[in-house]
Amino acid sequence: MAKLAVPVVVRHVPYPRLSDPQLFLHSLRVSLFNSDGRWYYTIALHGYSRKPLNLHHTRNWAFFPLYPYLTRWLGATIGVRRAGYVLSGLSFLGFLIVLGRWVSRHHGGEVARLAVLLAAFNPLTPYFVAYRAASLFIFLSAGALAAIDLGAWAWALPLGALASLSRPLGILLAVPYIVALSVRPGLAKATKLAWLAGALAFGIGPAVVSYLVGRSSGNPFAFILVQRAWGRRLEFPFLSTLHWFLRPRLTTSGGWGFPSLSILLSLAGVGLAAWMVVHGRDLWPAALYLLVTVVVINASNSFMGIPRFIIEVPSVFLGTALLAKRYGAQNAFLIGDAGLMVLYCALWILGVHAVHP
Repeated sequence: MAKLAVPVVVRHVPYPRLSDPQLFLHSLRVSLFNSDGRWYYTIALHGYSRKPLNLHHTRNWAFFPLYPYLTRWLGATIGVRRAGYVLSGLSFLGFLIVLGRWVSRHHGGEVARLAVLLAAFNPLTPYFVAYRAASLFIFLSAGALAAIDLGAWAWALPLGALASLSRPLGILLAVPYIVALSVRPGLAKATKLAWLAGALAFGIGPAVVSYLVGRSSGNPFAFILVQRAWGRRLEFPFLSTLHWFLRPRLTTSGGWGFPSLSILLSLAGVGLAAWMVVHGRDLWPAALYLLVTVVVINASNSFMGIPRFIIEVPSVFLGTALLAKRYGAQNAFLIGDAGLMVLYCALWILGVHAVHP
């Protein structure tokens, strides 16, 4: 069975020998700078590809600009790739600080510490230290959610706008913003309407990308069309899950992504969001943000990237910490979280396809 499974999920590269430190470190560096990281790097060095739209050739139009442009500006002194690692590391640290303060405001220091530990040692931690936009996005998202929770709309809007400039799903932060603002007492109707209109700021990311890729490719929708060329198409939410249950398989096409893991995390995300809604009105904005994210990412024919999209939602760590605390399972959650992180990191370094969406 193993002989049949391994060729499907492993890239055709030699495994690093752990007794050879140089080869191991080389594999680690390759793991931190692969797949999407290379596309971000081309944007940082040269901007968006200046070629007429031709979907037979892959281009970097699908990626949002904030992270690569920041690494370009920071890289003037320390090098673009090194600047990316520094930015990713500092952003992830900033996220942990913001998450802790946000959670402690309502739920106390014990739950806050648990949420931070779950986030710091989550299975997909490699994404947050790699040359990718994940850590910057989750840092900005957590800042926006914390500001929404405080009713600090003047902070929530720019943070949400920056999040939407770093990842496509940043636009979904409009959901918790609108929900929290709508149920907020004590605001005059005109003031509330003015702040609601400000939710347009969460759409600045797609608008800017449309402008940039339109100038580069001649088509403002190239950032969407290139996804279709890569095989990702929109469909009714969870239809791909139904298809998988009718015909289960180990991995998606080419060995990219474990469908079973994506389905499990998606169902857990829906369940966690529902549990948060039941257990407190102050959790509604964060819960609905998680729920709408899970629904949107499952409105696709592909399972690629679903675990990463879910783990980029700060609400996951808040809800999981509250759940573990409520049922006295803090140690079990932490041990499982850290154990899965070790396993995932090992698979990442060894070059397993399914953990490199």
